[in-house]
Amino acid sequence: MGVNYDGILVIGDPHAGRVGPVSRASGYGVEVLRKLSYAAWLSREWRLLPLITGDLLNRGDGETSVGYLTELMKILKTFYGGCVRTVGGNHDYGQGEVAQGSAYELLLVGDGVRQHSGGYMEDVEVAGKRLRLGYYGHGEDLPREVDAQGVEEVWLLTHHDLAFGEAYPGCMELFEIKGVSRVINGHMHGVKLPQQRGMTQWLNLGNITRRERRDELQCPNVWVWPKKDWEWKEE
Repeated sequence: MGVNYDGILVIGDPHAGRVGPVSRASGYGVEVLRKLSYAAWLSREWRLLPLITGDLLNRGDGETSVGYLTELMKILKTFYGGCVRTVGGNHDYGQGEVAQGSAYELLLVGDGVRQHSGGYMEDVEVAGKRLRLGYYGHGEDLPREVDAQGVEEVWLLTHHDLAFGEAYPGCMELFEIKGVSRVINGHMHGVKLPQQRGMTQWLNLGNITRRERRDELQCPNVWVWPKKDWEWKEE
């Protein structure tokens, strides 16, 4: 029997790891686990489908702490439905693909993570609405049109450099994707103002983790759809 979802929970790039970036203080790894645990509780409380926007690990091919990975795997299994869905991020892949024997591969062979990329599509029932979710990992070409037959909306989960009003070298201009009502992007960390291109709304919702000094003023958050009266943000 399938899982009944009352909404969607989007969690931006956790960058989990026992040892954090050099710009972060000690205790970084434990703090990421704490935030994911809270997000898991929220997903259970409101029966939300959990989506991660990529970069589940800070070093997908370099995390070596078995104890830390074990704790992370335990937490991922506590999300509503028993697992999270994620799209492939650049920190997950290392050299552009999942490395054999890597920490990220270990997570994927467990039951707590389903990672999709390459335009993989799945239909899910959420809040009484039939949605088609599509997944495009870091560096993968995005479509110009997606088949929306048989569903009410199509959403894409991406991990790309996008021009949210702040164009820079190598970023992709936003455009309408026929058939797609919403694109939710990770990778860029900061919260960006929503952008509309034709029928397609582009969102960059920020991170659950402050990874670098430049993120100091960012408020770690999660995003819930449909909108609830209460939203968790870190104090």
